[in-house]
Amino acid sequence: MENFDPKLYEIFGRLEKDATQDEIKQAYRTYAKFYHSDTTSEEQKYAEEMMVKLNKAYEILSNPKKREEYDRKLEEYFKAEEKKRNEEERANSRNQNRQEYSHIYTNRKSTNSGVGALVGVALGLLALGLIIDAFSDKK
Repeated sequence: MENFDPKLYEIFGRLEKDATQDEIKQAYRTYAKFYHSDTTSEEQKYAEEMMVKLNKAYEILSNPKKREEYDRKLEEYFKAEEKKRNEEERANSRNQNRQEYSHIYTNRKSTNSGVGALVGVALGLLALGLIIDAFSDKK
């Protein structure tokens, strides 16, 4: 969702998603008065940036069709964010499990290699015994 701003309602303070058109208009007027270049005590550049954001938000939220489309995209955005967060949590959980249980694999691997060495020594001794028996039978 390129160039999608999920915070249009927040630009007007704590404006709820189910706000009426009158509430949106009142919030816009309140914030526009505050950030307008003729009346603001804020830094000029910041005030200009806020006015651009306020105008964009008001353009979308005051138009029922644009607002409906925005609300649909907002819902998709939150679902995508939740999915992404769940995937990250699962990946973190898998990594944590790998770290917690890696010592088991490491210990088992070293134990298995020790058993393998013992088997190798036993087979070597068995082979040596067979060779000795083979030569002792010839005498």
